[in-house]
Amino acid sequence: MRSTNLLLVTVFVLVLVSSCSQKSNPVLPVDNQDRPSSEEILISDSAESSKNNPYRGVMGAWKVVVDTESMTAEIIPARNGKAIGDIFDADLFQFLTVSPCANCLMISNIRLAEAEKLLLDVKMKHPFGNIASRPDLHGFDVRAIFIGPSVVKTEPNIQVTLPDGTEEDAKYNPSFLLNAEGLTQHFDGLVNDERYFIQGGNFGGNLNPYLRFFEDRTTPSFDPHAPAGYNVMPVGAGNYTRTAVFEFGHGSTLEFYLVADVAYGHSAVYQTRPNPEYYLPSYNRTEPWRVEYWIENNTLAFNNSGSTADVVVQVFDWQHDATVDPNYPDPANLTGIRESSKVAQVELLVTDLQDAPIISTTPESGTGTPTDPLQYRFTVTAENFIMNDYAVGLIAVRDELHGQASPSGRMPIPEQPAGFPYDTEDIRDYSYYGLIYINVPVSFSSMSHPYDHEIQVEPGSQYADSDTQIDATFFMDQSHQMFQYKWDYDYDGVTFDVDGDGLPSPVINYPTGGKKNTGLRVRTNSKPAKEYIYTIPVYSEGEEFKSDVDDTNTWIATSRRTSNAVGMSADNFYIAYSVYTATRRKIQLAVGDRDGN
Repeated sequence: MRSTNLLLVTVFVLVLVSSCSQKSNPVLPVDNQDRPSSEEILISDSAESSKNNPYRGVMGAWKVVVDTESMTAEIIPARNGKAIGDIFDADLFQFLTVSPCANCLMISNIRLAEAEKLLLDVKMKHPFGNIASRPDLHGFDVRAIFIGPSVVKTEPNIQVTLPDGTEEDAKYNPSFLLNAEGLTQHFDGLVNDERYFIQGGNFGGNLNPYLRFFEDRTTPSFDPHAPAGYNVMPVGAGNYTRTAVFEFGHGSTLEFYLVADVAYGHSAVYQTRPNPEYYLPSYNRTEPWRVEYWIENNTLAFNNSGSTADVVVQVFDWQHDATVDPNYPDPANLTGIRESSKVAQVELLVTDLQDAPIISTTPESGTGTPTDPLQYRFTVTAENFIMNDYAVGLIAVRDELHGQASPSGRMPIPEQPAGFPYDTEDIRDYSYYGLIYINVPVSFSSMSHPYDHEIQVEPGSQYADSDTQIDATFFMDQSHQMFQYKWDYDYDGVTFDVDGDGLPSPVINYPTGGKKNTGLRVRTNSKPAKEYIYTIPVYSEGEEFKSDVDDTNTWIATSRRTSNAVGMSADNFYIAYSVYTATRRKIQLAVGDRDGN
């Protein structure tokens, strides 16, 4: 039956049901004390032919309303039980509906950060805690998809394939989830379907950002009684926490939908569930699960048409280098896959610079594994006139199975909420989508930037009365959360000693006055990691530093505001400011006491 394609549908759909019946729902619900043990929950037997098939599906869907005044979140299960009926028809339906997990998804530690950012800790865990009794319910490549505000950007030259097989322009919101690890079309239409969402709505767009959960990039031999590797969410897995970073301006609430999905293998029927057979990487996600990039040879400039930069892209795909087994499912070959699922092509479109996408079908190296990703190189050229200090692009990585219907479309979306059999819409869009940021250096001296716009440093945080917290942003990461950031408070330019981590920096205390060179090391998630070290001068209480200010830095310190003082003493601020004459600009120094005189 095709209904078996509903893997773990509703494992989390009824999460928080008992705690969400009132308008004010607690963020941290208690466990369901009446939940029967896993041994008491029977699973309907299935035909042997339906075993060992990989599927995709929704583990849960919620509407989330965050009140930034009280710093609380209301989590509303989005499943419309009245319209759908008591159960989804699936092989696992009794497990999925008899005993919903009461705290498999939680939101905690809501806080506001600098530069109008809202941070939420999202926690997820497996609904079953006893691996000995249910070793057949491990999931893989778990992710949470955030469907949010409809401020969209359209890319007419990047196409998205809908469940009915038609294509439309890619539409997405680049300023919603700032630390998104990718975008996907999957389950986008669910929020518009009142059969699934009690309080649904149309946010517009067709690509939604997501975060990955339960990452374990190793590839050991899979033991169902000690699961590890292949991004497994094993039975019994405790809370796995990710921090979601949202761009949040004015207003007191933020509303979005949250859909959790997973790749799953129907590894056993009722009689064989104590000894499941896991076929990996067949049970992993079909499309690439991870993509990284960096910039090389960057000569771009917004006043220089024809300037270029190299974008190096790494693609991680569990199934790219796997061997097709004509006898699949073959107990003698648990690493075989049913059909080829390689990366077919990579498309890069940076509309700020170019009108047409660059397409590559051949990587320069790699096999796609976690230790040897596929690597592609693109040279982007400034064909369009750009006035910004960075350009934003979209990348699409297509799988061989992209656009195909079931059975290649592994997880049909249920179309008929009750009855037998399901009418379905196939998932056809097997692509990774992601944003790419490219810094655009300034080429003429009067507007030169000390870091070529690779990092942006808030000037006021470079001047301190004995201590400071340096606020910097790396151009590839507006969220401050995607990469590793380390600090050396007294960097000598040779040896980097780690004294702190994170963005912004920890509070740095300088016991003596003067100019200190502080090192910021950025380390990316590529394989191997790319490392960038920047030297940021910090001026603390002490003598006047007029002679020590680099000429290229004067443009960021030409203000009468004390926050941009170029130096200070125990009694006075020393402030650089501009004086214009008919033909030239002079940088002069003023002295102001701490009372503002």
